[in-house]
Amino acid sequence: MAIDPNAKCRIVKSSGDDKGHRQGMFVREGITEKTVGAEHLFLAYQWVPPGAKSKIHWHENCETGAYVLSGRIRIHIGTKYGDEVTEGEAGDFIFIPPGAVHAVENPDAQEPCICVIARNTPNEVYQDYEEGK
Repeated sequence: MAIDPNAKCRIVKSSGDDKGHRQGMFVREGITEKTVGAEHLFLAYQWVPPGAKSKIHWHENCETGAYVLSGRIRIHIGTKYGDEVTEGEAGDFIFIPPGAVHAVENPDAQEPCICVIARNTPNEVYQDYEEGK
């Protein structure tokens, strides 16, 4: 890639407006195609309330990386809750490959889990998992 003297760095100010995003988890999108015209990056802050659990799903078009800032996160891997379970805590990195069927849960009844989420696409394609499809 060549130097682009016209390219502009951008700051996305945090408005403090977390938006509800699938199943009661909250996401503050920072770097996306929509916010800055990103071509290959999605970067967001995710707040998972105590006890929250996502539906079983997968991301068709992207790898997902997460860094756990605080709290604990449980990842259910496979087509049923509990097929295979792994847990992360503050300071852990999480990798989810494209197409990996999974669900996310905050196992703590008191403390939220806060993560930074990165994807290698500016717009994820999210699919709920449906048996037989």
